[in-house]
Amino acid sequence: MANRAAWQETLKGHPLTLEPAPMPTPRPDQIIIKTRAIGINPADAAVQRLGLIYTPAQHPLILGLDVAGEVHAVGSSVTSFKVGDRVCAHAVDIPTPESASSHSPRGAFQLFCAVSAGLAAKIPDDAAFADAAVFPSCLSVAAYALFLPHTLALTLPPVLVGGGGAAAPNGRVLVVWGGSSVVGSCAIQLARRAGYSVVATASELNFAHCRSLGAEAVFDYRDASVVDDVVAACEGRECAGVFAAYYNDGSTVACSRIASRLEGSKVVATVVPQSMPVPADVAEGVRIASNWAPAMADTDEGAYIWGKWFPSALADGSWKLLPRPEIAGKGLEALQGAVDTMFGRLHMLAPQAEGVKSISPRKLVVEID
Repeated sequence: MANRAAWQETLKGHPLTLEPAPMPTPRPDQIIIKTRAIGINPADAAVQRLGLIYTPAQHPLILGLDVAGEVHAVGSSVTSFKVGDRVCAHAVDIPTPESASSHSPRGAFQLFCAVSAGLAAKIPDDAAFADAAVFPSCLSVAAYALFLPHTLALTLPPVLVGGGGAAAPNGRVLVVWGGSSVVGSCAIQLARRAGYSVVATASELNFAHCRSLGAEAVFDYRDASVVDDVVAACEGRECAGVFAAYYNDGSTVACSRIASRLEGSKVVATVVPQSMPVPADVAEGVRIASNWAPAMADTDEGAYIWGKWFPSALADGSWKLLPRPEIAGKGLEALQGAVDTMFGRLHMLAPQAEGVKSISPRKLVVEID
């Protein structure tokens, strides 16, 4: 059986090149997935077109963070999966410090990919692979922001006897800025299942989407009064923190101003790595927390969310497979067009920009036969 991939040959190399790829062999803690659907992320477009994260020496590389498919092989220490299982996974291949200068990452843009078993979950038999490819990396990003001790340190959602449901309300409120993004949608569901109330921002077109996931109130991020509106909706309760679920300087600053005015946590969790600069005009006394979702595979919180809670929530239907995918084509040959489309939409990360109407609650997905 042969593998094939969409390679990025050089730094900022465009277009991706369809060529044979080595058949991956699982490390003890990995599974090999036969790819059926691939989610496209802004990070994929930014790495290819802007040359971020990886060095010239780390090319050629294979992009791709979100994958759904069937288990093709399992590593020697993996006991939670077997060949043939239908799964989704956060496909991330991070070099060790010793190999950082030469390691060539291998992500989901291939017919067979290796992923950490700690960032994978079985999906229900009636779940479409395209639906399951929407959120894996975004689940990791949201969980990192909400539950890690150095981010918002929220209480983890319980796995209830019989499945389903949520923790009893704890009287605390989480603010999610960008609730209609895939990351924001994951955060709303996670927080609600953990017993927190959620106040979100989105475009008016996506208010219903956020409410369907459990947000009690939603405000338009473009309104001049949005900071005042969010603060008013949260007053009288302890703030568990603020999560800026998409990045730009304006959203980070607005979130800091909300946190500074509420009782409780003065932390704004973000989606960006530590290397990104913090805007100079964030509110005084507010800490901005960075995000490194790949680390979830090596944390107790990640092991709990991916290994226990999330599979249970998928199995009993309490996790909604939302947002829905936007199918961008079929086969590896469709990946470059999908990444180009995503690059054209990067302005969505700055919704205050003139002419931007909303952050779409859908995600580009390429299906693989």
